[in-house]
Amino acid sequence: MSCHGDWQKEVILRHNAESPFAPENGQPLKFGIGDHVIYTNDNGVVFNQKITGFYKPEPIDSLYATGCRYLLNTDCYWMPVRENNLSVHSDQGVSQ
Repeated sequence: MSCHGDWQKEVILRHNAESPFAPENGQPLKFGIGDHVIYTNDNGVVFNQKITGFYKPEPIDSLYATGCRYLLNTDCYWMPVRENNLSVHSDQGVSQ
């Protein structure tokens, strides 16, 4: 790959071929809007957050293709996060 644009195209093509993430893989999303969650960022820092929306751009982009599905009530409310960075907040179960 020679540039970021090539990487984006490759990751989107891989996502479309493999459907590795919910809901495209047939599994439901684990969390719903309004759920209180624990968000652990890629550096291991933990935050209590609330899910404010779902991320599904049209057409899909590289963030969506790498598993980003949720929007949180953070200063960067426009930046989606992956489900594997979220866990159930201790005072709430997973929504169905």
